[in-house]
Amino acid sequence: MSKINKKKHRIHEGNPIATVLIYAVCILAALICVYPMWYVFCMSLSDAWAVEARKVWFYPVGFSIHGYKVITAKVDMWRAYGNTIIYVIGSVLMMLTTCLLAGYPLTVKSMIGRKPITTFFLIPMYFGAGLIPTFLRYQSYGFVDNPLTLIITHGFSIWYMILTRTYLLSIP
Repeated sequence: MSKINKKKHRIHEGNPIATVLIYAVCILAALICVYPMWYVFCMSLSDAWAVEARKVWFYPVGFSIHGYKVITAKVDMWRAYGNTIIYVIGSVLMMLTTCLLAGYPLTVKSMIGRKPITTFFLIPMYFGAGLIPTFLRYQSYGFVDNPLTLIITHGFSIWYMILTRTYLLSIP
């Protein structure tokens, strides 16, 4: 095959056929991801008889919010939402604090030992001890069955510290 024929059959930037195919695949992938959530939402707003009869596909059949009334009446659900909010706010605040306190000094070019400290942080990011040693460590610290465990153990991430350091380096 000559060099001219090879160039003729390539996909070029702006090729309308390739563009249509790419958009079609992306739209199909989006629909595959979004439809299950939409289906569950439609079932939650449909009457129980329509759900049991499998009549719900793309839109709610017979509007009903009975399921939402049952869930919001339960005290355990509100306690779970409260715990989630407390854990999220606590973890985010602790993560921001620790990542800023660890990332900012690593932006100072004249800091002695900056590269070894960065390497010291990078090694455990790539090579974790595993689930059992982590559990044994948490057990020795008294973190088992303690609600603060979720906040404290997720209060620092080496990856986020590196992102923070990189962001701080970009500030003039």
